[in-house]
Amino acid sequence: MGVSKTKYFMLIDVFFVFSNISNALCLSDFAAMNFAGIDSYPIYLKGVQMTEKDKILKRHENRADLAGEHKLGDAGQLVLLLVFLIVWIGDSFFLHVSTFAADWIPFYLRIPLALILLFGSGYFARSGLQIVFGETRELPEVIRKGVFNQVRHPIYLGSILFYFGLCVATLSVSSFVIMLVITAFYHFIAQYEEKLLLQKFGAKYEKYLQEVPMWLPQFKNKR
Repeated sequence: MGVSKTKYFMLIDVFFVFSNISNALCLSDFAAMNFAGIDSYPIYLKGVQMTEKDKILKRHENRADLAGEHKLGDAGQLVLLLVFLIVWIGDSFFLHVSTFAADWIPFYLRIPLALILLFGSGYFARSGLQIVFGETRELPEVIRKGVFNQVRHPIYLGSILFYFGLCVATLSVSSFVIMLVITAFYHFIAQYEEKLLLQKFGAKYEKYLQEVPMWLPQFKNKR
């Protein structure tokens, strides 16, 4: 398909971008982990903008039940998002420098897999955001409900799946390389924030580390 990609396939690719760009911005600029705080920017959950009161509740300095995040986390995610989109859109739709693999695997095989990945992205990201920021906790606790009982960093995982889904859709090798860098960045900040959580919750969070995987979800109810 490569350079001779049909208009139909290009429309599908563009749909991927615009149908998920708001989700990506939410994940990259505001993503947190189990107890990570965020800035005072608006977050969208299920397409509804949060009120000023809600946004205040989501600020880290106003949430005693949040443990903290890496100081470069939000900025780094936003920069990497922009770099990825520039590379992905440029290579997939204009330059076609590294989309040669698209000639080997037809789009009707790629699209279902890409859709599965994007669906998984939305599931983990939105579920995680709702659990962490949809409520306040009187006493700090290790969150074990919902997706946090399946994987330790569902919001970050959702973001990674988003990038992976777009890469699969067009098979841009350049975009895959950027995605690997992004994945490494998420792993770095996730490890940093886990240290903060260990300092805050001690043995309770250490038990959580032993029982719940970091990146590969478990779908059995283990407590």
